[in-house]
Amino acid sequence: MSLPRVLVFGHSHLGALMAANEGEAANDARRFEIVSYQFMREDRPHIVHLDGEWRYHPECEKELCALISSTGPDLVVSMLQGERATAAGLIAPEHPFEFHFPGEEKAFGPEAEIVPFDMLIEVCRWEHGLIGELLDRMRGHVRLPSVALSPPPPIGDDAFIVASNIRHADIGRYLRERGLPPKRWRYRVWKLHTLALRTIYWERGVAFADPPVGAQGEDGCLLREFWSDPFHANARYGHLLLGQIQSFLRNGS
Repeated sequence: MSLPRVLVFGHSHLGALMAANEGEAANDARRFEIVSYQFMREDRPHIVHLDGEWRYHPECEKELCALISSTGPDLVVSMLQGERATAAGLIAPEHPFEFHFPGEEKAFGPEAEIVPFDMLIEVCRWEHGLIGELLDRMRGHVRLPSVALSPPPPIGDDAFIVASNIRHADIGRYLRERGLPPKRWRYRVWKLHTLALRTIYWERGVAFADPPVGAQGEDGCLLREFWSDPFHANARYGHLLLGQIQSFLRNGS
C-alpha cells in the first residue's frame, strides 16, 4: 500500500520538517511521502520587483503550480515567511509602545503609549501580503493549500540570542543600537504576526495550525529542546510537525 503524499512549500523553516522526515526515512518509519518546494535559491531571488510591485518570482509560482499538478498530493502544506514573525520581535521599536489583544485585560499604566490592535494587525497583514497574493494567483491553476503551519514560537533566552551574534539583514545593527527587546515583547509580536497570517489563510479557505502541543513553555516561548538558532527550530520540533501533518491527513484537524 502506497503512502499518502504531502507537498510542502516554503522558506527556511522547511529545514526542521525535512530533517525530521529524513530521520524517519532512514529508520524506515515514514508516515507519508513528502515532496518539498523551496522558494529560496542561490541562482535567483524568490521575491522580485516587477511592474512597480513586489511579488514572489513568477518562475517560483510557475514551478510550484506545476509540481502540485504533477504530483497530485493528498495534502498541500504552506510554511511561508515564518522567519519574519520572529525577526519582528527582535527589533525594539524606535518609540516604545504597547498594545492589547482583543479581550485582553488592560494591564499597562497610563503613561504607556497604546497603539490600537486593529492598526497593528493591518500593518502585519500588509507585511505578509505577498502570501495572500500568491494564493490568489494560484487559485486558477491548482487547488489551494489545505493547511499552513505556524512559525515556531520565539526563543525566550536572552543570553542564547545575544551569543548567537545575529547577522541576519539589519537585525544585528538594531540589537547593537537599541538592545534586545524583553522576552514578553518578543512573544507578543510573534503572536501578533501569527494572528495576521491566520487571517490571510482563513480568508482563502486554508486552515492554520497553531504550534504543536508540547512545544511551548508557560511563557509561550519555544522549549529549549526544540531550539536550533534564534529563528529556527530543530529536527525534534520537525517531528512534532510531522505529527500535525499526519493528523490533517487523517481527519483534517
